Amino acid sequence: MDREGIRQRDRYVVTAMQDALLPVGVVALPRVDVAARYLLSEDDRSAGGDWFDTVPLGDGRVGLVVGDVVGQGVTAASTMGQLRAVLTAALLAREDPVEALEEASRFAAALPEARGATAVVALVDPAAGERGSLRYCTAGHPPPLVVRADGSAAFLPVTGGGPLGSGTPLQAAEAALGPGDLLLLYTDGLLVRPDAAAASSLDDLLAAATDACREAAPAAAGAVAEAACELTLERLTRRTGVADDVTVLAAQLLPSRTEDLLLDLPALPDTVRVVRLELGGWLADLRLSSIDQLALQQAVGELVGNAVEHAYPPGSQALHTSVRVRATHTDAGCIEVDVSDRGRWRPRPPGGTHRGLALASGFVDHLERVPADTGTHLRVRHRALRPAHLLTATPGGAGAETRAAREQPGLSVRRSASGDLALSGAVDPLSVDRLAAEVRRSTAGPDRPVVVDLSAVTLLCSGAVQVLSDAVPGAGSAHAPVVLRTPAGSVAELVLELTRVPYETIEGPPG
Repeated sequence: MDREGIRQRDRYVVTAMQDALLPVGVVALPRVDVAARYLLSEDDRSAGGDWFDTVPLGDGRVGLVVGDVVGQGVTAASTMGQLRAVLTAALLAREDPVEALEEASRFAAALPEARGATAVVALVDPAAGERGSLRYCTAGHPPPLVVRADGSAAFLPVTGGGPLGSGTPLQAAEAALGPGDLLLLYTDGLLVRPDAAAASSLDDLLAAATDACREAAPAAAGAVAEAACELTLERLTRRTGVADDVTVLAAQLLPSRTEDLLLDLPALPDTVRVVRLELGGWLADLRLSSIDQLALQQAVGELVGNAVEHAYPPGSQALHTSVRVRATHTDAGCIEVDVSDRGRWRPRPPGGTHRGLALASGFVDHLERVPADTGTHLRVRHRALRPAHLLTATPGGAGAETRAAREQPGLSVRRSASGDLALSGAVDPLSVDRLAAEVRRSTAGPDRPVVVDLSAVTLLCSGAVQVLSDAVPGAGSAHAPVVLRTPAGSVAELVLELTRVPYETIEGPPG
């Protein structure tokens, strides 16, 4: 392997390690908006040691961590992963910045590769007094920056501690945070940039962050931290580039919590689709990761579908039926959704799918039945994250994911000349009969398996799973068997894995 091949291999290994060791997202809280960016150094020899973390501590509080390991490459990335695990565990156990950093410092003292690492830990409590509070500790790390809601900005004093493993005493400092105030934590890669004057680096950061917050202020409610993170990074690195990895973590105190989503709808077949669209819009406004939005929409859709199908006797007038949905963003950083009805649970009719509740449970962290005087009351709880962006090029493009999450068209079917099917869009309860008809039509004639491509499916309800499951074997049937195909990591793969329906993995969605 030549020198360039070795360089590309090392670059791939370090990037893959960082992708695996860094968090996939930041915590989503109703009173503190958090965002993060990680920009990988353009110099392969300088990549590997930065990290960040967001640790929910209950009651709306959150621990924010940014750190930087001395060294580069695989060794730095590995050390970073160990320090991150130790510091996060200590913060969860102690809920105190100083005690958490003292634990990490003891670990670093026993691990030569970790000595000299720097870190800052900040604990934000939005409910402390009228303004909220910030308690923080720096261990050899650059000072936190606060941009106030009125446009003023200042660096907070460092607290005097040396790098991890140095044995120097650590202490905490406190500051007030008001609604609209934004806290910015970062690594020194944002200060030490090619062709940037070291003497003015802090002033440059102060000006860039202030301008970014002013420009981001008109953003949608709760999206200022995301925009400020991106714009600060872009302003400082667009001209000079970077000589080291750069991490930026921003947190803004919000003036009010997210309003609950409340729906009270008749138990009609179309109710599932209405709930999915309303819930999808509410989740998209929270800027949750697309996989968490999918999981919640899939689980809640199954519960609503169960209520529509089983809560009321056949022929019930819509006026006398009701399905209620309440979605709440809790202080623990979870999305909690209650689905209830006023009917009575009826035995499942012959041919029922027996998959809905199991499928719902598989998509979320917790599913429970809540005691109720009348009807059935089910609750799902799921800790959802906002995406954290690992960048290897010029920052940009934020926001595409949440826009895409809103757009879930209904089922579309494309049939080839040979009878193979390509499905796209949402296969919800209203689409099940059409799906069954399309499958019967395709399998009625051919003496070969019929391929059903699920690459572009955005939702797959339990009724659709039953139709596809029944069509897969084909044994002893006058119809040809069906072969299901979908890319790894797709919506369909997640559902088929949970329900144990056989399928084949393909490279990606068809062009």
